[in-house]
Amino acid sequence: MKILYPGSLPQFGTDRAVRDGLIKHGAEVESVSFTVFTKDYQLWDRIEGFFKRWIVLPFFSEPVDDPVMAARGFRYLARETFPQRILDAYNQDILKKLDEFRPDILFLYHYHMIYPETVAFAKSLGAKIFCFFPDDAFKSISYTKRARDVVRQLDCVITTKSFNIEELKQVGVPHVYFMTKGYIPDCHIPVTPTQADYNKYGGDVVFIGNGYEVQRLDFIADLAEALPDIKFTVYGKHWEKFTQPWFYYRLERIKKWRNAWKHVQLGTVICNEMSTIINTNKIVLGLATPGNRVWKQDLHTQRSVEIPACGGFMLAPYNAEIDSLFTEGKEAAYFRSFDDLVEKIRYYLAHEDERQRIAEAGHRKAVTDYSYYDHAKRIMDIYEEIKDA
Repeated sequence: MKILYPGSLPQFGTDRAVRDGLIKHGAEVESVSFTVFTKDYQLWDRIEGFFKRWIVLPFFSEPVDDPVMAARGFRYLARETFPQRILDAYNQDILKKLDEFRPDILFLYHYHMIYPETVAFAKSLGAKIFCFFPDDAFKSISYTKRARDVVRQLDCVITTKSFNIEELKQVGVPHVYFMTKGYIPDCHIPVTPTQADYNKYGGDVVFIGNGYEVQRLDFIADLAEALPDIKFTVYGKHWEKFTQPWFYYRLERIKKWRNAWKHVQLGTVICNEMSTIINTNKIVLGLATPGNRVWKQDLHTQRSVEIPACGGFMLAPYNAEIDSLFTEGKEAAYFRSFDDLVEKIRYYLAHEDERQRIAEAGHRKAVTDYSYYDHAKRIMDIYEEIKDA
């Protein structure tokens, strides 16, 4: 099986993990790295990207005539914000590799940087077009007019968002499969912390995630206020934006947010450091991205699998989907309201043996069922099922 695999391919990235899994299971994979082209950014490319993002995107986007996006409440489809020169070079390299390599599959991780003409050329060579969506397939920032034309040519989509299944079928994708989030076996593994690790990272409750939404900062402030006697820490990026004056649009939030900020440690944590943080804290929160009118509520996230894979005790908001991944009370713990969360934190901090049993069972479940390498094998099996369709 020959697979052409374009993507960003960062070390310890999900797209790279899926690619490595395909190779591990015997596929002949040729990669095209988008990162190679972004390293060549020039000053004009940055100016063009800024202009597209802040001028073209807000004011000159395409009116929606797509049923899924219209149902979600979007009035406009976004335009691509990457510099044209970079996208042209990336797609030219893919076209060249397609002609030379003649793959059975063109495997897209996301789709929004690929031209419809590139996909059409791959199909003309007899390749099946697979796409792996790790996020909501219909986020406005990536669902551009060009991307919509790519989606219409896809033969198969693997999505980690169950709510996207019917939406993808609605826009014409013939084969849609749900696959859970996964973990990277070379990255998300338990560690044995040293005393220095406990001194640096140790605590009662931890959340590892980025500051994308105001709701998260409110949540952190409320939790810190409700549990003033516990050590609660947040690790992640983008929280610093909430220190800017324009976010204090309600004066009563200033004191609340400043209190929340005391619990935040800025920066990206991955692999060994993430596992160390997870294993030096008693409870690890697995919070989902909040939904709104056009973005849908996540039912499980990357961290939902990474926390148990690293050996941590996960406490997350309950829904039927995440409970199907890790059974409540046996492999993870869930809360159904803020008051329930506070109560469960106090309960599990006081019941170490039970907490440890759940963490160990969750780890066994994660490593048995949710490796991205195993997901890659399933993708290869799907190709064999549909290749003659």
